[in-house]
Amino acid sequence: MSNIEWKTVKEYEDITYKKCNGVARIAFNRPDVRNAFRPKTTLELYQAFYDANEDTSIGVVLLSAEGPSSKDGVYSFCSGGDQKARGHEGYVGEDGYHRLNILEVQRLIRFMPKAVIAVVPGWAVGGGHSLHVVCDLTLASKEHAIFKQTEEFNKKIIQGRNSLHILSLRQRQWLRFNKSGVSICEVQVSHA
Repeated sequence: MSNIEWKTVKEYEDITYKKCNGVARIAFNRPDVRNAFRPKTTLELYQAFYDANEDTSIGVVLLSAEGPSSKDGVYSFCSGGDQKARGHEGYVGEDGYHRLNILEVQRLIRFMPKAVIAVVPGWAVGGGHSLHVVCDLTLASKEHAIFKQTEEFNKKIIQGRNSLHILSLRQRQWLRFNKSGVSICEVQVSHA
């Protein structure tokens, strides 16, 4: 098996963006804050997804995360919005303007005419959970992946161990609306 030779497309602060052999890889790169997104992150994500969408040589886009955290060694996909960037009127960019625009990123992912695969190495919580749900497919680490939606009406944690899991759109939608806690193995068996 040959090594994958990823080529960096553009240097970003909050994400990494690389391509190789028809595949684009966009990854959160804020592991010390559980890859939480802020306005700068959502802008960078939007730019990278837009570029991948427009590149006719790309057929598959992987959304993943760098890590683990240098603080505690924990892997995270994305923990949602960075609360340090949240002001009294919402999320505030470096320019002082109130914005987050994660819904624009979700819309771009959902309607992209290419396969978008979430590769979840760890925590996918809140907005991070919502991002993997809008992808076409989720590959999740059974050892480290934890899915949780933080809304009070929809609390759940799905955790597994020791391998890779693949969740279909139907399974992810079921998880999103299921109010009881279930293991990732139960999801695969019951809702394949």
